[in-house]
Amino acid sequence: MKTISRAISLTGTALFMLCAGHCLQAGNAVWAASSGLLPTNASPPWLFYPEPTYSVTLVSGDLRLETSGIFARATYFQESYALSIPTNFIIEARVRFVSGSSSVSGEAPAGISFYPQQGVANRLWIGRDEIFVNAGRLFPGGPLQRGAVAKVETDDSFHDYRIEVHGITNGSSFEVFYDGALTLTGSLFLDDEDQEPEIGWGDLSYDASGVSEWQSFRHNASAALTISIFTAAEICWASETNRLYQVQWASSLPATNWMDFGASVAGRATNICVFDSTCGSARRFYRVEIVL
Repeated sequence: MKTISRAISLTGTALFMLCAGHCLQAGNAVWAASSGLLPTNASPPWLFYPEPTYSVTLVSGDLRLETSGIFARATYFQESYALSIPTNFIIEARVRFVSGSSSVSGEAPAGISFYPQQGVANRLWIGRDEIFVNAGRLFPGGPLQRGAVAKVETDDSFHDYRIEVHGITNGSSFEVFYDGALTLTGSLFLDDEDQEPEIGWGDLSYDASGVSEWQSFRHNASAALTISIFTAAEICWASETNRLYQVQWASSLPATNWMDFGASVAGRATNICVFDSTCGSARRFYRVEIVL
């Protein structure tokens, strides 16, 4: 076996290759109180946005959120940097309204927000024996308007809420199912242009405090890909016909344990080049051997 080119390091490479990783586990992001974990400790985790005065208690498979006073909130959310929201996406939650009152501006002590793309929004609110959605704002930055309302039991026990959104643009339709029955319909509306894509739940309101209990929350948004760019090594040598070549690599020199890189390559009486990504490798050295 004969070495026909000296070992080279991967420095001086001119080619770029892409490696992709995930910020968030893909699809069906699930949290359940029965796990004994707060949403912030789930996998994938939820971010938490509190404003005084609030309390969070996890007891016997129920997460109890309590807020009181103006500007009090306790919201769990996942944002655009970790989410890729599909055109048709689904949100499911199991919730019990405990106490509190809905505000005049169209908010309630418990809610689910879904912002499928920047500036496009909506919310499902859960109040005392009613659920309702918003219909936009009277003017940019103004108070929310109440949209469709349904009178249903919300505080007698836990109930299942399912939101199916059909599109991610302004005017796209959505449906709200209460314990499996279609109960409300609505449309996405334009909201704050700085609002990034986001899914949130809990007490979202600035002016409707109260108590709610949550047993589970899930959605089918997927992980947003994080793209990283790495240089790559290009290994070239002059080949001959009726010859068989093997590229090998080692992580340091001198080396006694060279590793094969790919399969053997047949000579073609021209220069042959192969590429190796440097993703995950701090340094490599290469050599080419004649095996036939």
